[in-house]
Amino acid sequence: MNPIVSVVVPVYNVEKYIPYCIDSICNQTLKDIEIILVDDGSTDSSGFICDEYAKKDKRIKVFHKLNGGLSDARNFGLDQCNGEYIGFVDGDDIIDPRMYEFLLTEMKRQDASIATCYSQRFDVINNIVRDMKEKSSFCLETREEMIEYLFCKVKTGLSISVCLKLYKKDIFEKIRFVRGMTVEDGLIFLDTIKRAKRMVVVPYRLYFYRFRVNSITQQRTWNDNILDVIQVYQHNYDVICKEYPKAIDAAEARKIWSYREALKKISLLNEKNKEVVKSIQKSLARAICRGWRTNKFLTTSDIVKSIIFLIDIRFYKMFLNMRLL
Repeated sequence: MNPIVSVVVPVYNVEKYIPYCIDSICNQTLKDIEIILVDDGSTDSSGFICDEYAKKDKRIKVFHKLNGGLSDARNFGLDQCNGEYIGFVDGDDIIDPRMYEFLLTEMKRQDASIATCYSQRFDVINNIVRDMKEKSSFCLETREEMIEYLFCKVKTGLSISVCLKLYKKDIFEKIRFVRGMTVEDGLIFLDTIKRAKRMVVVPYRLYFYRFRVNSITQQRTWNDNILDVIQVYQHNYDVICKEYPKAIDAAEARKIWSYREALKKISLLNEKNKEVVKSIQKSLARAICRGWRTNKFLTTSDIVKSIIFLIDIRFYKMFLNMRLL
């Protein structure tokens, strides 16, 4: 008999963290799950640790493959799923024991195709704050609503990340992650909501991102994938302009965010590409000039941060060290 939920976990050189991750999934109050661990060519003991867990819990399936990156590992995992619903957890993160029970219950109650929760970033386990005060779930009925909420509520812990969500399996029938992209969730977001009947938001922090200095999102040397975030949200902006014009302001605000995000990463590099910086700054300046008065999703904070990056991107690192950003 097939499980009701399949959880795909890409695993790559996370031997220090993968036990916490697997334990948090095994300890779900929803027991009818399968846990698909995809060892993406780890060179440490991550793969061995996964195999040891599989010996203890029959719900765990381990697959070892050559390294292909996060998207490739997720795609491999998707091909192994037997559940009616699909979730994703990254190998260095952890989830609340009630996450999938809560998401599944609300999906069924609201007849939704996707359920999402909120997240929190942490560096050590003891810093996790579990905000579980009684709150009411709510539905996003239109794709414009989904775009506006998930593009513009990042500060609250809500985002486009697939890891915060539970999907009906048919959502991914013809969708796969794009290999080689570092903003893979953003690139498939519009495709997933296009296939969704509605999305239910469960207003609890149930997913916990581990902040790691040496993770793929914290690089210190130049790589062209730094610009992926701009490419992805420019693509999304173009699609939204054509298909969901009522959500253009949200798409524009997210595009502005993508410029700042790229400049932020560049500011932390040991060597900076000045020509690229100037080009991004020009695009950011034009976007801010267009929307600072009329775009309801651009906050004062967004505008101030943008101005800082326009003056000198080195200010970001200085303010970060002073904990002002």
